[in-house]
Amino acid sequence: NGKMKILLVFLGLLGNSVAMPMQMSRMAGF
Repeated sequence: NGKMKILLVFLGLLGNSVAMPMQMSRMAGF
């Protein structure tokens, strides 16, 4: 159960690290 929570946190951080540059470039573009 604890392993699942760690996996979810890891996926969340991975998603953030991918989504952040996209948002930044979108803001810079507009």
